[in-house]
Amino acid sequence: MSFNMSEHASELSLLLVDELYGNLTSRVFGTLLFFGRLTLASILQKTGLSPRQVKHSLTVLIQQHLALWHTPSDGSQTFYEADIANSYALIRSGKCIKFVKDRFSDLASEVFSKILVLGHVRIGDLVQANFPTNGSRHSSDEALLLRTDPPNHAEASNDVEHQPIFPALTINTLYAILADLLTSNFLTLVHESHLHSEADNRTEAERLVPYDNKYRLKREAETAWGLAVNKKLDEWKNGTSEQRKAINHLKSELKRPLDDPQDDRKNKRLKSNQSLVSEAAIVATGLKRLPEDPYDDRKRKRLKSNQSLLSEAAEVTTTQNHAPSSISQYLGDDFVVQVNHEKFAVLMRNQHLLNMVEQSIGTTTAQVFATILQKVEPSLLNCKGNHEVEDEQGDVRLGTLPQVSTNELAHLVGDLPELANSIAHTGPDIDDPTKAGHHDRHQKSAKTKSDTNGASVKGGVSPDEEEALNTSSEFDEEQSSHEPRSGENGIKHYSKRRRERTPDTTPDSTPRAKTKPRTYALRQHLLLLAEHPHHFVHHVPQTDKALEKWAVSFRLLSKELLQKSLFQAISSRFGPLAGRLTRILYTRDNKKFDEKELVLLSLTPQKTTRKILQTMHRAGYLELQEVPKDNQRKPSTTMFLWYFDPERCRSRVIEETYQAMARCLQRAAVEKEGFKLTIQKASRTDVVGKEDKLLGEGEREALRQWREKEDRIWGQISRMDELVAALRDFE
Repeated sequence: MSFNMSEHASELSLLLVDELYGNLTSRVFGTLLFFGRLTLASILQKTGLSPRQVKHSLTVLIQQHLALWHTPSDGSQTFYEADIANSYALIRSGKCIKFVKDRFSDLASEVFSKILVLGHVRIGDLVQANFPTNGSRHSSDEALLLRTDPPNHAEASNDVEHQPIFPALTINTLYAILADLLTSNFLTLVHESHLHSEADNRTEAERLVPYDNKYRLKREAETAWGLAVNKKLDEWKNGTSEQRKAINHLKSELKRPLDDPQDDRKNKRLKSNQSLVSEAAIVATGLKRLPEDPYDDRKRKRLKSNQSLLSEAAEVTTTQNHAPSSISQYLGDDFVVQVNHEKFAVLMRNQHLLNMVEQSIGTTTAQVFATILQKVEPSLLNCKGNHEVEDEQGDVRLGTLPQVSTNELAHLVGDLPELANSIAHTGPDIDDPTKAGHHDRHQKSAKTKSDTNGASVKGGVSPDEEEALNTSSEFDEEQSSHEPRSGENGIKHYSKRRRERTPDTTPDSTPRAKTKPRTYALRQHLLLLAEHPHHFVHHVPQTDKALEKWAVSFRLLSKELLQKSLFQAISSRFGPLAGRLTRILYTRDNKKFDEKELVLLSLTPQKTTRKILQTMHRAGYLELQEVPKDNQRKPSTTMFLWYFDPERCRSRVIEETYQAMARCLQRAAVEKEGFKLTIQKASRTDVVGKEDKLLGEGEREALRQWREKEDRIWGQISRMDELVAALRDFE
């Protein structure tokens, strides 16, 4: 994710660190934000704190990945700098925990939240803290910090009686949960380079990779050296080949019991193995959700396990105090893990896309689209979309997009009752995307049918073919205008002429009688997604060597999300008419208009249009260019042209959102002062869980009022974070 160092972003990050880690840590963090890269001596000089306090604060910041450090190769001194991107990720801690809880269970969310609090942790230390051996007397939290603090910053602690951090977990279940989080990419392996900046990592990689002089041309040598440097950086970021091989073995262990396609357990587990997006769609239709905790109930767990590995771990006798060999063999205790925030940005984008489909088409079609997202989600590590390759015309090639076959979708969707009843009956020609009545899509599909792997999203036909298509479509629309229209999604009935002309077959010349009703109904929803103006999916026709597939271009959909969120933000602040004017300026290829043209296009009075344009210009959302007709530059002889800059407007909205989030945190701090004594009493260890007995009636009422205010404030912050994610992180 890209994060620009700005005034409001720095203020927001500083408030978040102060809210979660206290004033002492926030002072050191604020110094790094304001002055930039500093040494330990410079931090001591600028903060006025003691060396012990500064070292303790740096330990917390480095442990939480809020500060980066780098020691040059000569080893003279260490430099520290603030990581503003990870500090903003503190806002999404609750969302990340909820994603894990909905995907797996309550126990998995507890383990994940503990790792989130620790910043990064070694798997062996996490297991040792909960299941001590060799007579260890360290507390659980101390056992974790002994191995995760930076060198020379941790201090010795007194020996205390051991208390497990996960009392309800066995060691088998703990290893199973960690394996699930790793294979789902919710956790990622930590390397020392993760605590350095990108510039320092590249400098170090260039120093370590030797320059090979065996090439004749200097250009070839530089290219080979650059590839070697990028390979080294990728190894540092995603783990070594041995570590990635171990993760792949874990994934194979998850799939191993499901190799037999005739096994009934495969169907049961596939139906229950729904992603968060799929679960949200199921809840929207009123269907039952999966059990919240599949680890507790053994009978329910065997029928509706989220992952096959969890079922394997649960079936092991819980009295044994060792991990299952199939898991511990590949899940090494030396692995250091942390939360992968980029993966949760992918899940947030899936939720936004699902909401867009539900609002644009319908709930049942959103369920089908959720199944597609569930299938392609494991292959997406971030929202960058580097796998999508464009051709010379700037169109994305279908062969580079994640694809799902129709048979796989039919197997995953299952017998959904609303699948066939939520869409109107259509004719045989609607099965073919080239005959669905959308002529622009026919033009784009003409090229993709010739080459499924190398074809691009957009294509074209000759002018004569386009004229013939338009003539045919006018006749079809005239015939179909006399037929009734029905259906939830407003699908037109096919014309009588086309019904007489085309046999009752599918696009691949398969008789309708041989097509399963469930597959036929599923294809209707897939065609709705393909023919929508947003192009949620792209149709890849069936060939002799490949099945029919459906591809998703997340890069194009992210642009649609950005445009939609930007227009909604403008409309909510300046009114719907401002949103209409912005759409006119945006959809005309950033053309510049004078006031009279905007009045004619927007169909609004000139006085109202002028007022809105001036208001948006003062706020920085619209740009104005003056074009004088003579050298005198009089207002009467000057043309004023209005235009819209999307990038500048997006940056403006993001900055204002940062400012609003910072004001919400400041307001929460002011409100908290009014309930300070009650909050301090309720947070005592001897009072937690016994508020009804140890607090008076007035104190309980004050505590209830504060929690209600806090929920409202953080709820508003969460909604603003959704806007920031759509404008900043999804592209």
